[in-house]
Amino acid sequence: MYPHLGTIRLQKLRPLKVQEWHGTLIKSGGKDGKPLSAQTVTHAHRVLHRALERGVENETLARNVASIISPPKVEKEEVEILSAEEVAATLGKLQGHDLYSIAAVALGDGNAPRRTAGSKV
Repeated sequence: MYPHLGTIRLQKLRPLKVQEWHGTLIKSGGKDGKPLSAQTVTHAHRVLHRALERGVENETLARNVASIISPPKVEKEEVEILSAEEVAATLGKLQGHDLYSIAAVALGDGNAPRRTAGSKV
């Protein structure tokens, strides 16, 4: 009924269980048992950490066990900036499409998604 940590009383939660929870989420914590990314697990860890911190603040808990365990390391992806030719090609493919103006602004102000090494435009 309560996946992962839901059956454990907060006072009984231990650092090892938080670490096991990270592993479970990475392996099969997503929808239909699919894996979650380290970034998503890090976000979940932050939510747990803040909830436990509130428990410490209101003296429901003696300590925040999520402070003892670090979330999984998030590997940074190498990104490449689109060349002027790639920007022109992308805008050419979008010519006449409803998204053209949005893409043109995004590509022009530098906030457009960047491609990772090895991906195609």
